[in-house]
Amino acid sequence: MKMHVSAKAALAKALACMMVLSAGSAFSACKKKSNVPSKKEVSKICQSQPQYTPEEDGFTYEELRKAWGEPDKEIPYLTGWGVMKLWDNGEHFLYASILPNDGNKVMAISISTTLDLIFLRQDEDYTYFAMVFADHSGIHDVVAFENGRLDAEDLGAPQFGDLYHLEYNGVIFQSYPAQIDYIFRLLSDGKADDEKIEYAKNVLVELDSREI
Repeated sequence: MKMHVSAKAALAKALACMMVLSAGSAFSACKKKSNVPSKKEVSKICQSQPQYTPEEDGFTYEELRKAWGEPDKEIPYLTGWGVMKLWDNGEHFLYASILPNDGNKVMAISISTTLDLIFLRQDEDYTYFAMVFADHSGIHDVVAFENGRLDAEDLGAPQFGDLYHLEYNGVIFQSYPAQIDYIFRLLSDGKADDEKIEYAKNVLVELDSREI
């Protein structure tokens, strides 16, 4: 039995198909429009340059959070940096600088800098470490932290020669002792080897010889 489709029914069917195609195209366009890179992509970029800067049109913190999930840490508003949102990427932190006064735009994304430290001593106000660089040739590589800036649980009960692994935003102020800008994470890493202990002794002698 041959069925005849009315013109009205045919038009309705055609419109329905067009709506499905239109919705599919819109969804596809939305997917293509998303320009938030993955954590892996940003990590790779930041290994070869100081930071990842979004394209001219950029994206917002809300879009970044949707792509990456909730951040693991947050640092309140900083002059010139905006608000920092941090994602733990295993070995490093990825941190985005957000501008709350500009629609929560992502200004830049950077990767944390790592630095090994050897505990020297602590007084009422400061905790002092020797900074361990690959080619430390001088004896002036000492950094000081105000005690309130360090997590007591992370620091534990340090003894001279204890090794720590620091992640921070890469900014060291060139004073004596040096000052670290923003600390993201401090991890205990056992005891320094004999060569590093000797180096730390020299740094401590230099520190104690100065009036701080």
